[in-house]
Amino acid sequence: MPSGIIDTSSGFLLGPHQVLPDRNCVILGETAVSLEPKIMDVCRMLASRGGEVFSREELIDAVWGVKFGSDESLTRAIYVLRKTFGGEPSSKAIIETVSKRGYRLAAPILPLQARPQTSASVSREIRPSIAVLAFVDMSESCDQEHLSDGVSEEIINALVPLKGLKVAGRTSSFSFKRSNKAISEIAFALNVDYVLEGSVRKHGERLRITAQLINARDDAHLWSHNFDGHVDQLFDLQDKIARSVCNELKVILHVDEGPSRLAPALTSSHQAYELFLQGRALSARIFGAGVLEQAEAYFKRAIAIDPDFAEAWGELGYAYAQMASYIQGDDRRAILARSNEAAQKAIDLKPGYGFAWMVLSWTPLTLGDITESARLAEKGLSLSPDNPDVLIRSGYYLLVIGRVAEAIPLIKQAVELDPIQGRNHMILAMALLAAGDLAGAEDHAERAIGLQYHAASMPGGLAAHAAGNASLAIERHMRAAETAASRAFTSEMATPEIWKMVTAIMFAGTNEQRAGLVAHMSALVTEPAKRSDIAYLHVLLACGAYAEFIDAFGERAEPGNHLILCLLWCNFAPQNGLRDHPDFMAFATRIGLKAAWDAYGYPDCWHGAPPVLA
Repeated sequence: MPSGIIDTSSGFLLGPHQVLPDRNCVILGETAVSLEPKIMDVCRMLASRGGEVFSREELIDAVWGVKFGSDESLTRAIYVLRKTFGGEPSSKAIIETVSKRGYRLAAPILPLQARPQTSASVSREIRPSIAVLAFVDMSESCDQEHLSDGVSEEIINALVPLKGLKVAGRTSSFSFKRSNKAISEIAFALNVDYVLEGSVRKHGERLRITAQLINARDDAHLWSHNFDGHVDQLFDLQDKIARSVCNELKVILHVDEGPSRLAPALTSSHQAYELFLQGRALSARIFGAGVLEQAEAYFKRAIAIDPDFAEAWGELGYAYAQMASYIQGDDRRAILARSNEAAQKAIDLKPGYGFAWMVLSWTPLTLGDITESARLAEKGLSLSPDNPDVLIRSGYYLLVIGRVAEAIPLIKQAVELDPIQGRNHMILAMALLAAGDLAGAEDHAERAIGLQYHAASMPGGLAAHAAGNASLAIERHMRAAETAASRAFTSEMATPEIWKMVTAIMFAGTNEQRAGLVAHMSALVTEPAKRSDIAYLHVLLACGAYAEFIDAFGERAEPGNHLILCLLWCNFAPQNGLRDHPDFMAFATRIGLKAAWDAYGYPDCWHGAPPVLA
């Protein structure tokens, strides 16, 4: 090897980062980030000369070639690398621009084989990853999308249990439905190495499912096959696809084979399964006039045909839980009771169904038993450790009780598995806010909002306000007006004009204005439907109206308001002041927090020394 050239082929350390070119992956601590192949090539080129300067022309020629390269390609590569290594695209801590010359690496570089073997991160196993995209409906009348989605989802479910393989979550994978993006771009967004795509064609009672496995690094098609059969053989076809993918991955990635059957038959009735798929497609949308009610009807019809269809019971319970959280009205608790009954029926039929245990966990919190909610979610997690819905719920309960440091890894794992699920980013923003990471909270709140989860304007605005930027806090909170048209707000808060006025007073109003706003909010929150609207409680807490907040919250959490409890552990005013209120410990005891602390430990912000119980 020529003098001065560093061997980067086996990987190298770049400052605190571990760079693995063969996997197009960068690791910092427990976080792994995938890079597009060409961007990794730029990184390798810069590292190969240590701290010496590369001109733009040299980099473009070496990575893309004169014919295909461009300034725009290199500029984007440097942008992505700086964001990966420094957290912000403008960061120059590792990649330095040398005026009129080019770029150089300013951090120390060490070949990976030279790294001291006592370091834990050298031996850290990197799991290969795959995304199963929504299969395309190629039927003549294009009316079988629920079926093609169902095929994709069951393949996801079949691959998740495989040891050594990370599988992207459904919400993120399906977000690229009808997208024209290249496979490499989709894989980069989902942070995966491999992509499975395909199509479903139904003609009469016959099915043809086409599937192909693609290496995202170079767009190479590793495997492709057609699967033909009768509609009654759908579960067998799904299992054959999952098994074929598994066999291919075993050769390429040394992934364990898993159980003898990867995609079990969920029901003996094809008609019940069709109804189930239609219900699940609607339920996944959550928002929209009547979608959850329509999903409920489909699940009930499926159960009427096959009463032992555990997954239909589980998804029915989940639809009810979503209704209780997002639909305004006085019957939320009755709806949640139906969720509990459906989830319990699913568990009775299939005790190892982790998702159903997670659904069952929604109810106890609203009955004053946060400990039981956390326990049920833990049970679900033990059965389905790689299900992002179960992970996010488990982390959420820990966050509610103030165990922020334990919650964050679970929430981050859910984000990693389902990176284009806005809800996950919003809950992570809440957790980082409680941990004091204002920049991280702002980043994930913005990502959630970009994914149309506008409720994240709350943690995003609070992070800006905590950093001393009231105008930005107001601007971010105004985005919640986009949610006002949904069913998340009650009528008094459901217009942009009212929300704008409320937001301005919260963050920039006079004491007199805040007092008037608090009095108005307190007068409104006199019935369960309004107590379930987190907007009212958020206003009271943000105005420092602690006694009014405690009174408005009620005797126990409502189905739609317990998210506000995550804000109690922030270490900035006025949110942190509630913990010092003389009635706080009685409030915590009443709603189940104290019992949860006895079981899981006191909130991190108390550092093991809670105040004396009043």
